[in-house]
Amino acid sequence: MPEVRPYDFSYGEEIPLKINSMTSIRKIPKDSYLPPFCGPEGGGEFPTDNKIQNSPYTIHMLQDVFCAVVCQIGLRRVDSKLLKMHIKYAYHHNWIIDNLPSAKLYSEKGFTKKFYNGGFPVGFYRGVSPDTVNFYVYNHVNIVLDYHKPDSGKGYRVVGFSVWAFSIKHKFHSGYEWDEASTDITKQLSTCTPSVHISRNITIETQIVQEGENILYTYDVIWKTSEIAWSSRWDVYLTEDHQVPAQVHWHSITNSILVVAFLSLLVITILIRNLRRDIAGYSAMEALSEEEKAEEIEDLCKLIHADV
Repeated sequence: MPEVRPYDFSYGEEIPLKINSMTSIRKIPKDSYLPPFCGPEGGGEFPTDNKIQNSPYTIHMLQDVFCAVVCQIGLRRVDSKLLKMHIKYAYHHNWIIDNLPSAKLYSEKGFTKKFYNGGFPVGFYRGVSPDTVNFYVYNHVNIVLDYHKPDSGKGYRVVGFSVWAFSIKHKFHSGYEWDEASTDITKQLSTCTPSVHISRNITIETQIVQEGENILYTYDVIWKTSEIAWSSRWDVYLTEDHQVPAQVHWHSITNSILVVAFLSLLVITILIRNLRRDIAGYSAMEALSEEEKAEEIEDLCKLIHADV
């Protein structure tokens, strides 16, 4: 088990969200705050090769959040290029809550699916013409948390954590422009409905990545009750929520055994061939007369005299 014992959160208790390094199947991991994202508050942790940092997202047990504003980032030319590069190379965010890595929620053929490995993407891109590709950033996230109340009745336990990412070009009501230096972010967004969570059913304009754009980062927090016990919360990560058949693991084990057996036979064959050649050479030396042996040794000395 990744943890030793469960932690019981009380109602309203703050639950820290940690942010690990961004990863890509094409490039090396990168610092999560290297691109233009909302920065952390305070320090972080550095276990092994990971770089786990604090986040500016505020989460409290059993308290839903509706379209809360985190920060606003004005894209300079260098920021735009950096963000496009991370989207192009398919970098993914890796978030952690109560030692659980974030799963990714997405829609496929009208059905909601969940992927438990690799976090969720920074953004996406699509071609608008043969010569033009537009990049879009996921600047809103629905943080979906499953909780379980233990039989002891003391507190609540986090047993599930998933993220649904959206790209939304946020706007304030009445054309209000937020000064990034100002701490007043209480203005209502026209792209959000009070007390209603963002969903795929809402028609919204996506947030393009280009120089001069002001990107507002927002988030929702959605709590859902679950019958999954704390001791079983990692099962879905091992089985991909039963999407990966059990025989796949046996295929992997069989393939590994076959590769090891093949390499072992290859090494043994090479060793036997070298041993036979050495034994044959020694046998041939034994069959030579004393004069022939002397000549052979003299020839060898001539070959190595320059190295001695």
